[in-house]
Amino acid sequence: DADLFWQRQNEAIAARRGAYIEAGWLEVIVLEPGQYFHSWDYEKTPKKKGGKVIVTVSHRGAAEFHEGYLSRKEACRARSGGEDGEDVETPAK
Repeated sequence: DADLFWQRQNEAIAARRGAYIEAGWLEVIVLEPGQYFHSWDYEKTPKKKGGKVIVTVSHRGAAEFHEGYLSRKEACRARSGGEDGEDVETPAK
């Protein structure tokens, strides 16, 4: 029964998400079934530097857990130390 499969699969994903949160990951993002994880839009970032876990689920139910990623925008912001580089001073001319 497909409905029972998806119910159990969603329960398993929720349990694994909870385990990641308990392990100290700040955020676990579960994408909609069939939505792709485009690795080129992200930078590999360790958990201690704010990396997130991104979960993809195929239309067939296969779940993949991508650990330690930030979007390129978030990674740039983290490197600059502020919101969109606001803390960066411009040298005087």
